[in-house]
Amino acid sequence: MSAVLQIVREQAADAPAEFIRLIRAAATEAHRGFYLVQGLGGMRVGEAIGLAWTNVSFETGAIAVRQQMLESGHLTERLKTRRSRREVEMFAPVSAALAGLRAATMMAGELVFANRDGSPFNIRWQNDDPWRRTLLRAEVPFRKLSNLRHTYTSFMLAAGKPIQWIASQLGHVGGRKIDEVYGRWVNTPANARLDLGDFFEQVMASSVEGAARIAVGKPYRKAKTQNTVALAGLNCPGRESNPDLRFRRPP
Repeated sequence: MSAVLQIVREQAADAPAEFIRLIRAAATEAHRGFYLVQGLGGMRVGEAIGLAWTNVSFETGAIAVRQQMLESGHLTERLKTRRSRREVEMFAPVSAALAGLRAATMMAGELVFANRDGSPFNIRWQNDDPWRRTLLRAEVPFRKLSNLRHTYTSFMLAAGKPIQWIASQLGHVGGRKIDEVYGRWVNTPANARLDLGDFFEQVMASSVEGAARIAVGKPYRKAKTQNTVALAGLNCPGRESNPDLRFRRPP
């Protein structure tokens, strides 16, 4: 628990601004949607990769979590816990991103997130190269892709959402764990709360900007500052310093 608490505290200082930069810097529309369903939907990495179009309802504004993709590449209906089988509220930025992907990926298969060749995302690959490069372009310090779930929780608490509702969205049994780990945001004063309406507008604007960049084929790049070099050398470690990430890109 203490390790999780440390992660949350280290990443919370500028979380909304960092998330906006991250969404703008996504390399593809599929990756942008992939990060959004985790950062604004609280889904686990495997749940997001295993998301099927049949479980996305634009009419009710909800995502049904019914299956997950394992690291082995197998799709299974066996989720982490019984509570993991849940309905997740689909906020406006997520709905817009998925609506944009629908025409392109529904023809490729049943899964929402797929590579350009139609193959499903690979958990280990997504945790490595695409994610590290996105963080680097956005100038966001390195953290695991799965930490977007912590980002979601801190956003919802900072906005004043009830703990029990957040727990149900995350698939937790109750709110005790959230209260213990995220107590700082539980007690956010009303006048300091995150305005979700304004925040979502900024996220959607960054999505549009990122989509326009992709459409004209221009990579997201900033001037190569000393900070960027530091990020490349220290905060976004490569495979040589991460033995667990030494694997070949899937075909």
